[in-house]
Amino acid sequence: MDSPLQLIEVLATNLVTLKSKKGLEEKCQHILDTLRKTGWQKVSFSFINNKYETKKTLYSGYSPTFIKEHSNLSKLPPSKRREMLSGIVERWRIGSFYYLPWRDADSRLIVSDGLSTEIPMKLRDQWHENDLLYAPILYESKPIAVLTIDSPKDKSVPNKVSLRVPMILHNFLQEVIEHFISQEYFSNYHLFEEKIAEKGTLGIVRIDYVGKITDINLAGELILKLDHQKIVGNNFFRILESDFVRQISHAMTQAIDTLEITTVIARYKEFTGKTSELEIIFFPQHVLWNYVGMNIVFKYPEAVEVYKIYSESLVKMNAINNAIIGDMETIQKNVIQTLCENYGLIYPRIYRLSNDGAHLECIFISGVEEEMPEFFNHPYNRNSLASCAIIDDEITYTTIEDKQIRDIRRIWTHLNTKGAIAIPLHVNESEKFCLICDMESIPFVLDLPKEILFKFISNIISMTLKPNY
Repeated sequence: MDSPLQLIEVLATNLVTLKSKKGLEEKCQHILDTLRKTGWQKVSFSFINNKYETKKTLYSGYSPTFIKEHSNLSKLPPSKRREMLSGIVERWRIGSFYYLPWRDADSRLIVSDGLSTEIPMKLRDQWHENDLLYAPILYESKPIAVLTIDSPKDKSVPNKVSLRVPMILHNFLQEVIEHFISQEYFSNYHLFEEKIAEKGTLGIVRIDYVGKITDINLAGELILKLDHQKIVGNNFFRILESDFVRQISHAMTQAIDTLEITTVIARYKEFTGKTSELEIIFFPQHVLWNYVGMNIVFKYPEAVEVYKIYSESLVKMNAINNAIIGDMETIQKNVIQTLCENYGLIYPRIYRLSNDGAHLECIFISGVEEEMPEFFNHPYNRNSLASCAIIDDEITYTTIEDKQIRDIRRIWTHLNTKGAIAIPLHVNESEKFCLICDMESIPFVLDLPKEILFKFISNIISMTLKPNY
């Protein structure tokens, strides 16, 4: 081994750059490379799941050929990994590491499944190629990864002194992973919250990693017709009707195995005999590759879609309501500005049908400083998008991708328009107005949430025009 001063210098030089590394794998790899520089020829780090299966391994000091062969053929069997992380190896513990020497007959039984070889007496105080030195990374008392170091450069067997540096770096690995897990959990939680929108409107059942129900919300009780007090603590599948279990079990198993969100449509039969179609979304909860439980969302497909539209519209409406401050002219400008900022619209213009009914007169424009409003006046006919919106009394839009653009070419050319949308305004029975905005980018889709908001905005802008017309 290197001298203590040399080891300290290696640690100081390498660990100071750890913060600059991005992502879990890059940080872990940097620690492995640092560990190898402290007197070990080979280092590996394996992430395992709750079945003790190896999901991913990082290497330092191994040849590409070995890595390829090891990853494809020589993974440690889960049963062997489980044994090596159990209390049976406690007698070979050195700090946070476990050292299973080949020279020890009992440890050899664990490492080799009973294979026995004689070791020359003179080599019994040296590292043997079949010796095993490893340290688990624990999270909530469960192993989630294993650090393995091999082949000390000085051939000596490890002890508490020689393992001080590996234990320091093992601790760094532990901290890096715990930090990553906390971030990953936070990210997964927010993904779950975003997917379900408002928690109170969708049925949610939470289960632990063995399938025991830990919680159900009120909506879940109402949808599934189950009582919270009677089902919490019971196995999820045992409280459900067998045919329903059959319909959803594959999707749930897939979510557990892949740790990815899965969805299934199934028919649920209540105890009264009534059946209804439900959409079930499985949100697996996991720590790295360890499955730890599930959030299961139950919803009526059509009802939730309506709720989603409503909730999206409500958020936008609140932003617009915040703009309704000041006199009518200020409110008009603020609301139009909020509309443009939220939907990528530019050059808003308000048109009024002239008294003779022949032209649309521009009475408001924003964002075009070099032209007077009169420049945008044009005939009132079907060749105008604003005219079509007024005549048909509906929101109308067109883009340069359309085969035939029914709008004023002169204006499109001047503003380099990619698309435009026209929203009819209802000020009074005799006057006709329209708000038209250009699109900053395309494609554009007028979905139901947008249509709801645009009509809401139309009412506000119409209100601001009434005092003058």
